[in-house]
Amino acid sequence: MPLESTAKPDELRPALAGASAEFGDEPPTSRELAFDFALAFAVVAIVVIAAGATAPEGESRDWRAYLAAGTLSPLLIVAVNAMQLAPRTRYLLRYGGAFVAGLVAVRLLLTQMGLVSIVGAAVTIAVAGELRGVSLRRAPPHWFAIAAAWLAASTLLWWWQPLPQSLLSYGLGATLAASLAALLFCRQREAHISLAARMVAFAAPLMFFIAATRADRLDNFGAFHHWSFLVGPAELLRAHGWLLWDLPSQYGFLSMLTLAVAPGANRFQALYLLNVALLTACATFAWYALQRSRPDWLGRIISLLATTAAFFLVSGSAQHLSGPMEYPSTGPFRFLWVYAILAILLWNFVTEGRHRAAVQLAGAVVWAVGSLWSFESWAYVTATWIPASILLAMAVKRERSAARALKIVLAGPLVLAFAIIIINLFYGSRLGQSHDLRGFWEFSLAYSGQYGTLPAALVRPWIALALVLAIGATVAAPLIRARDYLALSLVAASWGATWSTASYYVARSHPNNVTNLTPIGLTATACIVYVARERLGGASRLIGAMAAAIPAFLIMIPLMNPGQASNAIHASLVGYDTNVARQFPPEDPALTHLMRLAKVPPDEPMAFLGAAAAPLLKRTERGRTLYRTRPSLIPAIPSILLDAIPQARRLEYLDRYMTSDTTQRGWLVRGRGKADMRLRFDGRTAAQIERDDHLVIGKILQFYEITAASENEQWQLIRLQRRQTPRAAK
Repeated sequence: MPLESTAKPDELRPALAGASAEFGDEPPTSRELAFDFALAFAVVAIVVIAAGATAPEGESRDWRAYLAAGTLSPLLIVAVNAMQLAPRTRYLLRYGGAFVAGLVAVRLLLTQMGLVSIVGAAVTIAVAGELRGVSLRRAPPHWFAIAAAWLAASTLLWWWQPLPQSLLSYGLGATLAASLAALLFCRQREAHISLAARMVAFAAPLMFFIAATRADRLDNFGAFHHWSFLVGPAELLRAHGWLLWDLPSQYGFLSMLTLAVAPGANRFQALYLLNVALLTACATFAWYALQRSRPDWLGRIISLLATTAAFFLVSGSAQHLSGPMEYPSTGPFRFLWVYAILAILLWNFVTEGRHRAAVQLAGAVVWAVGSLWSFESWAYVTATWIPASILLAMAVKRERSAARALKIVLAGPLVLAFAIIIINLFYGSRLGQSHDLRGFWEFSLAYSGQYGTLPAALVRPWIALALVLAIGATVAAPLIRARDYLALSLVAASWGATWSTASYYVARSHPNNVTNLTPIGLTATACIVYVARERLGGASRLIGAMAAAIPAFLIMIPLMNPGQASNAIHASLVGYDTNVARQFPPEDPALTHLMRLAKVPPDEPMAFLGAAAAPLLKRTERGRTLYRTRPSLIPAIPSILLDAIPQARRLEYLDRYMTSDTTQRGWLVRGRGKADMRLRFDGRTAAQIERDDHLVIGKILQFYEITAASENEQWQLIRLQRRQTPRAAK
């Protein structure tokens, strides 16, 4: 039995009846959807390959292919489905798309986990009952669509090289995972909520909170490096710095303000608390979206497994099931407002648009706040909200005036403009001048260039994200023909969320950054499948069978790595860490010895040139050992924040910060050889690092003079005294 919709049958019938001349008075069949999927999959693949082939090797090729996928692909798919094409033309397009998609599937079959994927596809088909009653002549498109989806999703396991002797265990894992995913997305139950289902709903947020408190794997330099990029600017902001003026911030504006004022004994603890809260909230929403397809106790438990795998195991380091706490920037701290917009639009769809004014206001506010969060967050929320708001406006225009429709589209920009005016007035009153807006976007531009980049593999594993886009386009096709703008708004937002956040992978194309995006991919897929369930009738089972590949592989990853999964469960059960900073690596003994000989006071500022913050200061307060970053002579903790931006901007930040700072004494610390960990992180040579350091040191020496120096094999330590009058730059 299909799930009950909140809308009345008479309200839904016009949206489905007579969707196009081809479908007559019936919604599309699953066979027609299979061809729609092949066409959408082929369009995305052709656009990406063609755009990449017309650009030179390197980062420009990656960005051209990525931008084409998010702009040309949806336009072509909408055009094909909106135009009244002759039956022969549509027939040729569909079979042409199936041919191209088949070539991509064959390549994946030969290069990826082909046999395991076919096993998973077969189990999905069996559990879903998708081919029950389908003639042999009509079965191949179903087989093709589901197998292609599994092959595409298999690229999520980018690190595995299955050996022949391990194929049996992989096959068993694929069978179990495929069965669970198919039961979630393809087997419908009555919407009656039992006591067991209510208990699962009550337990889910609690379990997510317990999983979110996991704080192991922080005792390595990589974790300290990533935490420093967030904590450092927040610490300087609490001291005397100003964002968008003398403090560079890679992770945005409102994000750093939030971290600076968040509760916590220090900014490390504040970031930990903030991450716990955001992970719990976003995972709860993703779980809610998943279980909408099957809200009985079994569906809710399967949703719990898939959500836990995506948010707390695969995100971070998928190979080690580390979770996102080791690398906080891979989690909701970066993508929070995308989840918020999807939540608003899902609520709007569930209520059949009965609260349009509330949705309009909430979407506008969230878009504005998400835009101020960071520049890349602005790109994410714009791609997620703006197409959806246009579709909501089109739905309103069919019933009411064009003025009402225009308000929906312009509400967000008006709220953002008002917020920018308030910020500008505040800067004028407190700082005596306007803010420097370049600081808002310059890091995104730096990382979209050549700094710290890696070449992208546009077929593997990026194709797993393209799968979500293709499934979304498949569901959108009949909705476009039916002009069901309410449903299309949620599908378009899911497309925009998946595509826009994929820029995170393109900017730094390590395949692990694709698995870091699986929580958003899973949430978007859940929204798309729910729309299909409510709008496409029996044909939605094919959509569910294709989409099942995504949660299935997420469940498979911990099944294939039981040792790491056991460690993750144990780390979660340890519970909340009241002093998370104590886990970071201790100070290098060679540096400790050198600083003790030089009698470095703990509270004197330091210019620490490195890949992370200077070793943390410890202090005892009420019997507890607390940690904090050292005061800084330069406006960047860590110093490599400055190295990502152009030379002129580095000098500008240094000059502004040290002009306003009145510190009289300080220290300059540099690592030597292996002690300088920057060689591990950004691909620069020792000569390039030396050149960048001399730029910073030259600016420091305009304001300070050297009064003493000491060094050993690992470290160089220089004592500085402020000049009476800053020396002119050479």
